[in-house]
Formats: sequence, structure tokens, C-alpha cells
Amino acid sequence: MDDFGNILYLIFIALSLVGGLWQNFNKQKAKKKEESAQSIPKYEDDFIDKFEPIDQEEVLENEREARETIQAMKRKTDLVKKDRRIKRRNDILLEAESAEEEEVPAFDLKDFDARKAVIYSDIINPPYL
Repeated sequence: MDDFGNILYLIFIALSLVGGLWQNFNKQKAKKKEESAQSIPKYEDDFIDKFEPIDQEEVLENEREARETIQAMKRKTDLVKKDRRIKRRNDILLEAESAEEEEVPAFDLKDFDARKAVIYSDIINPPYL
């Protein structure tokens, strides 16, 4: 009886291996079909796109919209350039003013009190917050 059980067990293992190999073969076959279907161009779509009548009004409208967006972008770039020029002029004026201020010292070290500075810093930035 032990031999019959072992034989059934071996037959079951052999059938499961054959079944697994068969399923794997079918999956690979299906995968190859999908890849070949994707790689073949569909000429009907190209034919329809090439010979479909073109609506001239739609083309003109698209061109008009494109021109308007280009003009709007040009206006924005001109504004940015003007802002840069103004900023450059302001930066030059600020540099000239800062050069004048650097010549005159802002405060004397004689008036500096370290004790007050520590107290104020603790008040402004308390350690418990």
C-alpha cells in the first residue's frame, strides 16, 4: 500500500510540473502576440489622419490664438526688462547712499552696555519658548 501512495504522490507532482510548464508556455505565447500587435503600425489611422478634411477656420483661429499668446509673452518680457532697469537704477542709488553712510559710523562703542544687551536679548528671545 505504501507503494501505491508514493506512486500517486509522484503522479501528482509530475502533473503539477507539466501543468505549470504549460501555463508558462501559454503566457509567453500571449505576451509575444501582444508585443507583435503593438509593434505593427496601424495604417488605417495614418490614412484617416492624412486625408481627413481640414477645417480652415479652426486652423486660422488656432494661429490667431498663438499670435495673441506670443504678443502677451513679449509684453511680459518687456515689463520684466523695464523692472530690471528700474531695479538697477535703484540699486545704484542705494549703493551710493550706503557708501555715504559707511563713511559716518553708525554708533559709538562707548555707548555700548553689554549688560543691557544680554538682558534685552533674553527678553526678546526667551529660552523657555
